[in-house]
Amino acid sequence: MVGLTLFDESPGLHLKPEKGSRHVLRVVREVMAAEARGKGSSLAAVLEHQVRHLRRRALIFVVSDFHDVDPGWTGVLGRVARRHDVVLVRVFDPLEEELPSAGWITLREAETGRAVDVDTRSARVRQAWADAAARRRAAVRDAAVRARAGLIEVDAKKNAADPVVAFFKRRARRRSRR
Repeated sequence: MVGLTLFDESPGLHLKPEKGSRHVLRVVREVMAAEARGKGSSLAAVLEHQVRHLRRRALIFVVSDFHDVDPGWTGVLGRVARRHDVVLVRVFDPLEEELPSAGWITLREAETGRAVDVDTRSARVRQAWADAAARRRAAVRDAAVRARAGLIEVDAKKNAADPVVAFFKRRARRRSRR
């Protein structure tokens, strides 16, 4: 069975878990057609939604870039992970991790439309960018560890299946040792 909850400031489209290839294809269609909208996202709200609506134990994938997540989401994550098997899937673009020295560029936030000009020739700017990315990455990893949730990191420029397959192979090896 597979289900889907899309979200921004609040949970949006929710497809209850169902069996069958028609339902799986609908989930895929909805994900492919989804557009960023709203002024940010509330991960806490969508996790709270799962606490209230999922009756049976489930495998939950939380797919996000985990940028600008709302305070308190890790507490709700812990509650969800106590009952369900949760895997955080952090999707990132390598440019979010390390800026090339390319001169002045304008960056625009996809969800808010806010723009900022950045001088990428500055080593200090590039280092601050990398440091901020490292803090975000560490915060997601720490949240996963505290909640006992899995973590998959997907480079948006590479094949997304590779880290997912590697994650489940590692998990299977750990479980076979028990």
